[in-house]
Amino acid sequence: MRCLIYLVMLALAGSGISFNLSAQEAAPDAEFVNIIKEYRLDEDGSIETRYVKELKILTHFAFHSLYGETFVVYDPRYQKLTIREAYTVMADGKKVMAPSNAFNEVLPRFASNFPNAVHLREMVITHTGLEVGAIIHLDYTIRTEPGYYPALMAKEVLATSSPIVSLVVTVDIPESSELHYKMLHLRTGPDIVQENGRKKYLWSFSNLPARSVESFQPTDFEYLPTLMFSTGRDFREVFSGWAGQEAFQWKVNNEMKERVALIRSQQTDPYRMAFDIQRLVADEFSLFDVPPELNGFRVGTAADTWRSNGGTDAEKSVLLCALLKEAGIQANLFAVIPEVLMDDALGCLPVIRGFVVEASPGTDGTVMLSAVRSDDQNLMAELAGQYLIPVDPNAAQRKVMGTKGAVRAEFTLQVDTLSKLSGIISAGFKGAVNPFPALARDPDYGKNLWNSFASAGSVRSCETLSASPEQSSLTWKIECTSAFKQQDEYLFLEIPSLKNGFSGCQMNYLSASRSAPLNIPYPIEESYSLSLELPAHLELITPAGQYTVTNPSGGMTIKIAVKKSTVLITRELLLNVQEITPQLYDGFRTLINEWNDVNKRRLVFRKIQ
Repeated sequence: MRCLIYLVMLALAGSGISFNLSAQEAAPDAEFVNIIKEYRLDEDGSIETRYVKELKILTHFAFHSLYGETFVVYDPRYQKLTIREAYTVMADGKKVMAPSNAFNEVLPRFASNFPNAVHLREMVITHTGLEVGAIIHLDYTIRTEPGYYPALMAKEVLATSSPIVSLVVTVDIPESSELHYKMLHLRTGPDIVQENGRKKYLWSFSNLPARSVESFQPTDFEYLPTLMFSTGRDFREVFSGWAGQEAFQWKVNNEMKERVALIRSQQTDPYRMAFDIQRLVADEFSLFDVPPELNGFRVGTAADTWRSNGGTDAEKSVLLCALLKEAGIQANLFAVIPEVLMDDALGCLPVIRGFVVEASPGTDGTVMLSAVRSDDQNLMAELAGQYLIPVDPNAAQRKVMGTKGAVRAEFTLQVDTLSKLSGIISAGFKGAVNPFPALARDPDYGKNLWNSFASAGSVRSCETLSASPEQSSLTWKIECTSAFKQQDEYLFLEIPSLKNGFSGCQMNYLSASRSAPLNIPYPIEESYSLSLELPAHLELITPAGQYTVTNPSGGMTIKIAVKKSTVLITRELLLNVQEITPQLYDGFRTLINEWNDVNKRRLVFRKIQ
């Protein structure tokens, strides 16, 4: 039996499904014995970066699937790559030099079919002589011409997929330059040496643990030790220089004007017009995920993106903003920076997480739009705790405050026959769970909001009573002939839940312990009140009672009562915080396990003869 389970697990692992078999961290597949990262700024503005790694192989999986190759991407128009050393020291001490055919230059996969990135090259370095106990040694430099970058700047997350025994980061600049730096989550500063007209900053770290692979982590690993630095004077100066590119003049060509005119002729509602333009950019233009530093932080114009039928996150956002403006809709483009990474005194562009467009189509309020996907809810909730930095110099930067998702739903249902369920559902939505964008794009969207028997196939009518960026309300009439699952004389009925509520997070399994913070999309408050009228031939087997869990992460209450022939159900969930720290995790897990408990999410009935 154990062999069968093991074979099934191997098959699933090959399909991309992962397991968390133990709360304990597994032994590492490899460890970095030593990593050296050196940054040098010369008087003429040229920049040289050096990377050295010594990686010890601890398992066969490490060299078969993880570390058999190293990939170095650069721009040969302005950068020169030099491989200083590449060899492997085998377990018996034998030194194996990388042969000439171990170095192969290819087009990076993310640059495929993207005209603005076909100049990039990726050096694939194949490591030879690999075995358990072997140590890979690689040393290379990239020299960048003056003007390619607005400043010497970097964001170094001090954790990798394997533990690090020793890590040294060095920044070497002319004495006339100034280095601004910041360390997150570690109390350590650099050793500073001044000699020969230069200043050298040196950070040394030891015994850094591997990055956690747990799911639902904060984006960009913001909780990990991170070093940021820049020779730019401050963020506003560096960002303003970046925002001075031609792309941010919002120019459109004739073909773009014609497409916007067509959308305007087909759509009179300004919000729907904005969402149609968003869908155009998100769905019809490819996203090329080229890291901005590999293009010198350059951004193509809206017309370039239109002609290329795709662009980077920044370029698609420029296109969306330009088309909205062409349609007469007030729009502003913002760079998004996590609160923990934002520092006005530090001009470091790599801290930018992404971009968002704020549109004001009408008098009901603004909406936040992504250029890479069409969201069902306002993006404002997802941006909680982020700083929005406007490209427009006349607009003010701001921090997005937390937005809770709140929904209250009421069910008035009756069992008409042994298999038929009918009735009315009404619900109101606020904040993060408000599906206003989806409702504006598709009037029938409301039919698909529910899980269980209230899904689209059972909805006889769906009416949107009100819809705005702030709140929406809907009502449904349902009639279902397959709501119950029958086993012998027992019938089972699953209590409905909203797809855009907590069930949409799909946290169906939570491991026993956790080392990394866990993020939910937004704080949420859900309340379901169900009244179910039973016929004489059914009796409720599920025991009446009340279940309550309360802790610092939130609380939940489930009430089941019977009043004559009516079953009354109340389900309430409150999650107060978006980031669940390891200290809060045990309580959060207890709360969610109770909320997801299958015996508390369904009702059991018995047929009476």
